[in-house]
Amino acid sequence: MELSTLIDVFEGYLEEHLDGENELLPEELPDEIVDLIDTPQALDALVGMGISCPYEVETDEFQELLRWLEISAINFAPLKRMNPALFNEFAEQISDGLIFAVEDEEIDPEQLYAVVRTLKGQQIPVSDLVMEWLHVHYEPAQDENINVEELTSAMLQGIRSSGIHNAQDFVFMMEAELAMLPAPGLENMLEALSAFDWYIDAAVMLLSHHEPVLVQQAQSFLASVPDKEWGKLTNSGYLTVLRHFVSDELKTQIDYWQRQVLRYHKPKVQKASVVEVLATMPDGLGGTILTALVKDNSGYAVWNGMIRLDMGIAESVYRPLDTKAEWQSLKQKIMADADAYAVEPVFIKNVLPWMLTINQKSQTPLDISALFFLTMLPAEWAKPQPAKLSDIIDNRLGHPDTSVVEHARSISDSLLIYPAVNTWFEASLPTGCKTPRDVINKVFLEDRTVLAKRMVFSGLLCHFATKEEGISKHEEIFLLNAYDILNNSFSRKKLPLLQVLAKRSLEAVKHEQNMLAAIEVMAEPDVGYVVKVELDHTRPMVWRRLNISSKTSLIDLHIMIQIAMGWDDSHLFQFESGDESYPAGDEESGYEQLEDIMVGMLLREPGDQLQYVYDFGDYWAHTITLEKVQKKRCLTPKVTAGSRCCPPEDCGGIPGYETLLKALKRRSDDDLELLEWSGWDDEDFDPKAWDKERVNSQLCGF
Repeated sequence: MELSTLIDVFEGYLEEHLDGENELLPEELPDEIVDLIDTPQALDALVGMGISCPYEVETDEFQELLRWLEISAINFAPLKRMNPALFNEFAEQISDGLIFAVEDEEIDPEQLYAVVRTLKGQQIPVSDLVMEWLHVHYEPAQDENINVEELTSAMLQGIRSSGIHNAQDFVFMMEAELAMLPAPGLENMLEALSAFDWYIDAAVMLLSHHEPVLVQQAQSFLASVPDKEWGKLTNSGYLTVLRHFVSDELKTQIDYWQRQVLRYHKPKVQKASVVEVLATMPDGLGGTILTALVKDNSGYAVWNGMIRLDMGIAESVYRPLDTKAEWQSLKQKIMADADAYAVEPVFIKNVLPWMLTINQKSQTPLDISALFFLTMLPAEWAKPQPAKLSDIIDNRLGHPDTSVVEHARSISDSLLIYPAVNTWFEASLPTGCKTPRDVINKVFLEDRTVLAKRMVFSGLLCHFATKEEGISKHEEIFLLNAYDILNNSFSRKKLPLLQVLAKRSLEAVKHEQNMLAAIEVMAEPDVGYVVKVELDHTRPMVWRRLNISSKTSLIDLHIMIQIAMGWDDSHLFQFESGDESYPAGDEESGYEQLEDIMVGMLLREPGDQLQYVYDFGDYWAHTITLEKVQKKRCLTPKVTAGSRCCPPEDCGGIPGYETLLKALKRRSDDDLELLEWSGWDDEDFDPKAWDKERVNSQLCGF
């Protein structure tokens, strides 16, 4: 996305909502804005806006810009799990932009601090060079000579005045802020925290922070704490849970700390009750969302965890609720937006130990929210416990008859009623996968446990779903197909579900290729293209030569061709490049995808060609040829040459057009009606003539 485009949208949004009369920004962004900023390109542009905008940090305008940035960053962060290569590529691009900004030396430190804090809050990496620049130039206090100790003291005063009463309040509220401190600041902060009775709990919780430097500082600090101080730990569950997921070195330290806790104090760990649970079926990445309403002596809270069947608990959020009524509103939103189902709380007991074992095997650390949530559960719910898929299936089904398994296989595509199942395709395929059967054999049946895990998890969800959900009837279909996948050979057998998923995998690969091509084009400088558009099979040839930008989208190219040729844009159309069609099929609903496909992705070298078909009835086929790549940018499209006016709409395609040309030559009485219908009946009409100036005046709109 172009930076200028997003600036225009943002300023228009501010003008609409901060116009002097209505100075109140909406609590939630409109869906069209959320969709607009839900791309890596938009995040990059918002970062650029944040460090170069004319607004002071404390203004409503800048805070709104930060909100847009945070939403975009939240949407970008999952890409780290979904497509690590793509995540790293964009993260590096964003970081390079920040490095360039600090080297410029004219950047506002307060703006940069706010932007970097937002990025690091979503675990988007920022260069050490940028952090070092901030540690030197960012001074939130008025005194330019303030040192680290004074800054830490000021932060402690802020803690006392902010209503923080315990370790979890401190860690959750300060998690992002702590990630911004340099190592000396972290050391002093941890030392200063000893002024509070809950400082040991806070330091132990920080062992699950996502910033390695902070974890190292917390570990070193705790190692220096006198043994008697461990009597102040109020929740020994932190150490019990952490021990399952840390290095051997830290595990040894935790064993020692636990002995000191037992020696000097036996804390009463406060357990909570899980009141309600929502769960989603695994998506195409094996990702599922668990949301739990928790109640303890202090009231209600919500834990929302993203779980991956190949990683375990990948990330989570824990937050208190002011009232239980908040849960009802949140519940409705989650069930509507995420296709979640209400399940019995005991569902957590059945899946969390399984997922925590996956955390161990994949070496995925627990985040702070997950650590806190797990300490509130019964001990057996929060302890890793390996689960064999075959054992889970046997416990539910026993040993099923062959006929029962075959029937479940024959109706396996009925599971596509669940939106999550529709995402069980693979977007990355091995070399040689050209047909659905190739995908089935080389992907889905190569490692059968991947699909079987999703089916078993979904079967458990159906089993523990509340009666109101009405999905328990599909438990057997999921589990029988999981059994089938794990135990049977599929040579020459029809696999309805896998057949559909294989086709979608091939389509996803095509989409991924388009996206990567778009990234490559976006990274290149914008250059001018000279293209020739010819209306195929016309004799003499109807054609136009245009200067356009290499970053022209296909949807804009369509409009340019319509204007340049003289069409009315009253029919469907399609671009074709090799064996690929844009959009795929002839559905008008697919046109929005053309906004993300640029000419430079399909035309690279002079001589490259692209086909454009307009009006599938008359079938006007055009050939677009890249004639020249210019060194300069093309800011405005322009027609530089051409020949002949285009045929009238709905004249019957090339045969009808040829009939009209013959009629124009003869001009017999029998021809006049046809010429009048086509608009060619004027005696001065010349099919060779076309108005270049009028065309270029219309193209100026671009």
